[in-house]
Amino acid sequence: MIVHTMTLNALLTHTYFIFNEETLETLIVDPAWDTKAISDYIDENGLKPVAVLLTHGHFDHIYGVQMLKDRGIKVIAPERKENFWEIQR
Repeated sequence: MIVHTMTLNALLTHTYFIFNEETLETLIVDPAWDTKAISDYIDENGLKPVAVLLTHGHFDHIYGVQMLKDRGIKVIAPERKENFWEIQR
């Protein structure tokens, strides 16, 4: 198991990639708004994202969700969603 941390944007938001080094199946945690950097990291490393995990709904931790949903990746979020944007319905 490998955990890679990316520190992105002016707010220094941490986005985490937790992946199996053999299968490259990946859990992405709190995707920040630098969607190009996130997408590039996935593609350059041949990762196979299976889910996005949102720990909370702050804008800087969920902005990248739509781009990942557009890639067919499911989203896991806390039950209490009133602080989350529409993109993670």
